[in-house]
Amino acid sequence: MFQDVWEINPVVKDGKIYAPSILDNSINVAGQMYLIKILNDLNLEIGKPILFVFDIGEEGLGNLKGIRHAVDQWKDKIEGVIALDLGYESIVDTAVGSRRYAVTIQTEGGHSWGDFGKQSAILHASKIIDDIYKIKVPESPKTTYNVGIIKGGTSINTIAQDVEIAVDLRSIDETSLEQLYKEFINIIEKHKSDQVRISIKTLGERPCGKTSHDSSLIKSITETRQELGMAMNFNSSSTDANYPISLGIPSISFGVGLGKGVHTLDEYLITESVKTGMKHLMNFVSRYVGIK
Repeated sequence: MFQDVWEINPVVKDGKIYAPSILDNSINVAGQMYLIKILNDLNLEIGKPILFVFDIGEEGLGNLKGIRHAVDQWKDKIEGVIALDLGYESIVDTAVGSRRYAVTIQTEGGHSWGDFGKQSAILHASKIIDDIYKIKVPESPKTTYNVGIIKGGTSINTIAQDVEIAVDLRSIDETSLEQLYKEFINIIEKHKSDQVRISIKTLGERPCGKTSHDSSLIKSITETRQELGMAMNFNSSSTDANYPISLGIPSISFGVGLGKGVHTLDEYLITESVKTGMKHLMNFVSRYVGIK
């Protein structure tokens, strides 16, 4: 995620720990390990079996491959899933679905002087991007699009032969996401010609969904936060909970710390927040699985 960052040296300052990935998701890995240690050291009696999973592939183009594998292996025995991610200010109960594509535009190209007037892949990529950003999407259910990467061309004096753009489509509603996808495909088809060749590669798909508030999982987290005097804020996001939610398995996501700057080199964790975060996690797990 961070180019040329091979070593992380955390800085502790003013009650905060500064380090890339400290909040997303290092502190939650540490929190889960500490929870396991507490259960083992105190030899607590657990009412339901707990499967602890440390997975990969949640970020970027990982396409949730870690949680997909874990859930597929155990789905017939899973009652609920808790994905530890980010902070505890709100509880994620709604999965933001996404579809991601690499679009390659190819033209004849040539020399900027000698072949002036020939088709340019950069020009057509620009037109496609402009059309994408003209798509009208609903505010509710929230639906979005983004072109996050553009790469291609050879030199300043070369008419570009090929360009690739990375497109991200998102929504909390499957029907809206499908409609957005159709409009995106229509744009691609409109720009194809004998001189302009366009291909699409799927980079990843994350399903939409929402955990029922009638589930024991939601009941347990609600009661926990009421007991601790914490606001009951539900939110939507794209997390490891997406996949089990899409299978009808009650799932939520929250973390054990607070901070800011996620996905930047200035990311930080408020150290004092971990006390509240771990108390919140431990109380919730105790209530949900029945720890004595």
